[in-house]
Amino acid sequence: MAERNRYSPYSAPSFIGGALIILAGVVLLLDNFGVVSARDVFRLWPALLVLFGVRQIVRGYGSFERIFGLIVAIAGALWLSRRLGWYDPDWRYVLPALLILLGVGLLTRTLAARGESGGLPGPRSASRLNEWAAFGGGRYVSNAKDFQGGEVAAVFGGYEVDLAKADIAGPEAVLNVFAAFGSVEIRVPEDWSVECRGTPILGGFEDHTAHRQLEPGAPEKRLVVRGMAIFGGVEIKN
Repeated sequence: MAERNRYSPYSAPSFIGGALIILAGVVLLLDNFGVVSARDVFRLWPALLVLFGVRQIVRGYGSFERIFGLIVAIAGALWLSRRLGWYDPDWRYVLPALLILLGVGLLTRTLAARGESGGLPGPRSASRLNEWAAFGGGRYVSNAKDFQGGEVAAVFGGYEVDLAKADIAGPEAVLNVFAAFGSVEIRVPEDWSVECRGTPILGGFEDHTAHRQLEPGAPEKRLVVRGMAIFGGVEIKN
């Protein structure tokens, strides 16, 4: 049995965090030499939120990440405009509007998913997964024999995806996961291999599956889990 595959410390968030620390040090050093004003530079930090949000919109793996990126980009742009004196938004109206935007996006995904699966409880045979939980919990049990992946999100809640009786028709299926202040637990058969490509931001991706050696000539079944965990966690196990 191979060693558990935890998320690599040499990930994109670690690299970006180190780069930001170096940048802050350079700015402070230049401020000491009188080249720039650290106070003027640091007041522009909401621009980082805009850049992060735009990145998620363009490169986000799933619709949940893109919705989150849009909200972050809008909030960052409004915050930046306030600091620059261009526009002073009234957050009493902005925050509810952003929550409505988030809710509309989630409901849109739910209606699309219910149209595919019929909204029936219990084991489902749909080959693609589109589920989410907010301020609560949910569970999806699939017995699909041609599982192709899909999307699952947990926002201030938890979601469990049980694929123990499912099968992958091809060599690979991709599952996009988004966990914000919540958790997603994925259970897979022992003959599946798992590859984590998630981005943890003060969160984590953990693979606790048993990495067994395949029998000679046996086809490989690989589940690729990618997405984002923000103040939350994603766990894959048998």
